[in-house]
Formats: sequence, structure tokens, C-alpha cells
Amino acid sequence: MRAVVRVSPRVVIEQLYSFELAIKALRKTETREARGKLVVSLEES
Repeated sequence: MRAVVRVSPRVVIEQLYSFELAIKALRKTETREARGKLVVSLEES
């Protein structure tokens, strides 16, 4: 009988961008240099 190990995935947020800087976030993803998730916030600051 094999033991089943459940591992929950970890999400790493590399950078939080304001909506105004969404284009900068998009450019970062296109370079494929992002190590974690890039988040664009829609909230007003």
C-alpha cells in the first residue's frame, strides 16, 4: 500500500503593479524573466 501525500501549490507574487502600469507588467512577461506571478491591481490608490 502506497501513502498518498497531498501538497498544496504555492503561489509566488513577484510584483504588484497599479492599473496605470499594466503595460509595464505585460512587457515583463514578454521577456520571460518573471520568476513569480505579476499582479495588476484594479483598485484606485
